[in-house]
Amino acid sequence: MKLRKNTLFPIRFEYLEALSNFGIQQSQIDSAFENLEGIRQSVLSSMTKSDDTPEFAFVGFPGRSLQEYAQSRTNSQLGRVFKRANRWHSLVDRVVILGCGSAYTGAKAIVDSCCQPYWNELSRAERGCKPRVYFEGDNFDNDSLQGLLHLLEAHKGQVVIDELDRWALLMAAPNNTHQHIAKTNAAFFHLSKALANAVGNDHQTIEELTAIVSGNSRSQQDVNFVSLGGDSLTVPDNLQGPFSLFSPVGLLPAALVGINVMELLAGATHMTQHFRTIAAKENLVLQLVAFKQLLRQQKGVQGSTIRLWSKSLLAFGKWYEHFSAEIANRTNTMQREFSFHRSELHSVAHSLATDFPCDAIVNISTEQWRFDTLEFHASSTPSRSYTQALQEVLASENRRGSAANLVLPKIDELHMGQLCQLWMLASLLESQWST
Repeated sequence: MKLRKNTLFPIRFEYLEALSNFGIQQSQIDSAFENLEGIRQSVLSSMTKSDDTPEFAFVGFPGRSLQEYAQSRTNSQLGRVFKRANRWHSLVDRVVILGCGSAYTGAKAIVDSCCQPYWNELSRAERGCKPRVYFEGDNFDNDSLQGLLHLLEAHKGQVVIDELDRWALLMAAPNNTHQHIAKTNAAFFHLSKALANAVGNDHQTIEELTAIVSGNSRSQQDVNFVSLGGDSLTVPDNLQGPFSLFSPVGLLPAALVGINVMELLAGATHMTQHFRTIAAKENLVLQLVAFKQLLRQQKGVQGSTIRLWSKSLLAFGKWYEHFSAEIANRTNTMQREFSFHRSELHSVAHSLATDFPCDAIVNISTEQWRFDTLEFHASSTPSRSYTQALQEVLASENRRGSAANLVLPKIDELHMGQLCQLWMLASLLESQWST
C-alpha cells in the first residue's frame, strides 16, 4: 500500500473572534501563548531524552511506523497489518470486530469517516472485494448480539463453504482491565462458538479466521482468544490505553475496508511535525489549548461542546467521549458526562456537549464533501447548495454565542489523521498545563 496523489492541506482553527466576543484581551492571549510555549519546550525536551515513555510514545509513533515499514516491509508491524487484511480480503465477506473503550471507538471513527457511509450495503464488487465490518462487544446488548448472530446465519448450524458466507473474528483488546473483559466476554463466547460451528470445528480454518490485537501482557480473555490459534498483533506496552489509535488496534480495521492507512499515518505525522516546529501563535495544537484554557481561566467556562457538522464524524465524537474519560481516569481529574444533541439544518449538526452552561464551543466542519454537492431546498428560503446552507447555519449558530471553528479541508485519511493526532497532542499539553 502506498500514498495516493492526494494533497494534504492543514486544518484551520478560527478562534480569535470567539475570544474577542467573550471580552478576552490580546494581552491575555499573548500571556497564554507564552505559558504554552514554555510547556511545549518542556515536553519537547523530555521527548528528546526519551520519546518512548508511555506519556510521549504516541507523539512520534505514526512517523516511526512509516519509517519501520519503509525499512522492513514484511517484518514491520504495519506489514503484518497489511498481510492479515489482504488475506481476509480473499477469504471472507464479513469481519466482526470485538472491543470497547477508546481504542475500539477510535477504530470505528476511522472506518465511519473514511468509508462510503453505507459501506456494508454495497455489493462485494462495489466494495472491491473488501469485507463488511461489524463492531460489537462494547456492551452487552442481547438483541444487538442476537441480531448479528442471525445475520451471520449462526442459527442454521451449517458449515460455510462459499466465501460470500464466510466471516472472520477480530478482537481489539489493548487494555487488560476487568471492565473491558466483562464487556466483551459474552460476545466473544457466543461469536467464537458460532465461528467454530460455521467451519465444522476445523482448527486450521479457525486459526485462519481469527486474530487479536493485544498488549504484551495478556489478560485471561486474551489467553482464551489466542487458544483458538489465530494471528496475534501487538500494541506496544507504552502505547496502550487512550493513545493506541494509530497502533494495529486502529489500523487493522481500517486496512480491512481498504482505507489507506499510509495516508492516515502521514496526516498524523504532519500534525506532530507541525506541533514540534511551528511558532506558538500559528501552532494549531497550542491554539486549541489556549482557546479552552483562556475561557476556563478568564471567564469561568465549565466544559467543552464539540459540534460535529457531518454524520461521518459522529463516531469521532464517540471516540473523543471515551478518550476524554480515560484521560480523566489516568490523571484523576473530574470528567463530566457527555451527551449528543441535535441542532438545526435537519440534524446535520450533532453536538458532543456537557450539561453545563457556558461551554467552550468548537464547530468541526468540512469544506469539501466526498460526493457532489446537492442542493438544499427549504420552503422559506431560496434553493442553494448544501455547503452554502451549512455555512449559513454555522454563522447563525456562532451569532448566538461565541464559538470557534475547526475546518477540515476534506474528511479523508490525510485529514482525519491530522484531526485525531491534534486532539491527542492537545490533551497532552492540557495535562501538562494543569500540573
